[in-house]
Amino acid sequence: MQTITLNPDNFKIIKNEFIDPSTNRMFTANYRNFTQKDSVYAPYVVDIDIQAEKKAKLKIEYVRIEKNTPQKLDLNIPEKYDPIQIQKKPK
Repeated sequence: MQTITLNPDNFKIIKNEFIDPSTNRMFTANYRNFTQKDSVYAPYVVDIDIQAEKKAKLKIEYVRIEKNTPQKLDLNIPEKYDPIQIQKKPK
């Protein structure tokens, strides 16, 4: 199940939530500190909360947002973390 919450003033997404009751997993993203730059109105802070067998919290703070410019993301996950296998449900 997915729930999307919009800001009633500008209809921007301020919260996105995914819940899987069968596995008791939940993913929530809260978007805040919206700023307009170069005709783009975007959140500069995203708070992510993951609840599953293990819990995780992430906070993403953007320093700058550039429109139509390729970006490079260096992401290293320490080896001490175990990957979570996601199984697709048959259709």
